[in-house]
Amino acid sequence: IVKSFFEKISFYQIAFNKLIDKISRDQEYIEKVLTPIAEQDDFVKRNLELSKKAFAFEKKQPIQLGIFRNDYMVDKTKKFIYQIEYNTIAATMGYFVDGLKKFYEYFSTKYPDVFSRYINKDDKRVPLDKQDTIESFCASMIDAVKRFANPNALPENDNEYKNTVIVFVVQPTERNIYDQRAVEFHLWEKYQIKSRRLTLNEIAKECTQDEDKNIYIDGKKVSLFYFRACYTEKDYIDEESWKGREMIELSTAIKCPNINTFLTTFKVFQYELTKVDVIKKYINEDLIVNDMLRFFVKLYYVRDLDKEKQKELFTDVLEHVDNYVLKPQKEGGGNNYYGEAIKQLIPS
Repeated sequence: IVKSFFEKISFYQIAFNKLIDKISRDQEYIEKVLTPIAEQDDFVKRNLELSKKAFAFEKKQPIQLGIFRNDYMVDKTKKFIYQIEYNTIAATMGYFVDGLKKFYEYFSTKYPDVFSRYINKDDKRVPLDKQDTIESFCASMIDAVKRFANPNALPENDNEYKNTVIVFVVQPTERNIYDQRAVEFHLWEKYQIKSRRLTLNEIAKECTQDEDKNIYIDGKKVSLFYFRACYTEKDYIDEESWKGREMIELSTAIKCPNINTFLTTFKVFQYELTKVDVIKKYINEDLIVNDMLRFFVKLYYVRDLDKEKQKELFTDVLEHVDNYVLKPQKEGGGNNYYGEAIKQLIPS
């Protein structure tokens, strides 16, 4: 992609992440958006109920830790780049990105002539000075965990965090483990903090909770839960699963992400963020608001359209079906629909 696009995305990513953080703290707005959907969808309903309990929980951590992965689409005709969705759980790129950086370093040093022909002629520099993704990720975790272990201590002088445990919340049939292992090894090798991989059911059965709502595993306090699961119905196989999730949310441990940050990934919020009045509620600078809006791909939410507008939209969809993608409301709620598959779902 054009370098200027990438640099602009990197700049506005900071504003975007702050925007999502502010929305995740706005309980009234989250309930307003999701309540109509919760009336028809049990998964959304149960997550929203958990959100309300977490909001009323007296001992919740003031720390919010979030890892965002934003997906973009290059429009070759408009020669611009658009954000099509964002995720707060699927952050698997670290292992690949850091590995590619090491490859560049090796390739450019050993074969400089070949490497100079390999990269863009107009820009002979590959940004090898960027901080490694996994180290950046782990450093954020440790910074939060230090504040959890001893809020009054200076982070650089505090080693109490080493007596806590970080738990990776995973699926029973987890296969996508390479990036997670890289993070786990780095946490131990650099920071000497242990981690465990547990499913929701294992958390419900193996973890204990004291009267102060601290969670323990292997006799150590859990300082942070990092979610690599829990974004689809498939992760909740029975009531024990929901018990494990509620145990996490109603605890003093840091959640990455917490329930509300996760809820903002539902497609309805990505639609809401295309509305100027919504963004302006959280960001004051008109220039930033207008520039951010340029990056959002055009979204339609059928529930918000009257019958006539729905008819106009579906007519255009069927006539120009390759211009559209039909996406499910929930992450992992099903496949996206393209081309003829859309016509099968909307036959007339």
